[in-house]
Amino acid sequence: MVVVGDRWFGRVDPVLGERAVRLARAVAVELLGVHFTRADAAGLLITAELMPELSDPAVVDAVADLLLTGRRVRTPEVAA
Repeated sequence: MVVVGDRWFGRVDPVLGERAVRLARAVAVELLGVHFTRADAAGLLITAELMPELSDPAVVDAVADLLLTGRRVRTPEVAA
C-alpha cells in the first residue's frame, strides 16, 4: 500500500490504512510505501520504503496533486 499526504491507497483494511498514514506523519514524509504481513486489521508492519512503486494511476494522480499544491506534513510535536 502507498501513503500520499494524508491519503492511503491499497487493498488493506482501513485500520491498516490509518496506521500507515500515522506512520508517515510520525516520520514527517509525504510519500511512503508500507507492507504488512496480511491485509486485514491484524496485519503487522513488515517494511516501509521512501520510494514506493507508482504503478497505480490513482497514486500517480495523488502524487501529482501533492506536488502541484505543495502541501507538507507537519513535523510531529515531541512531548518533553
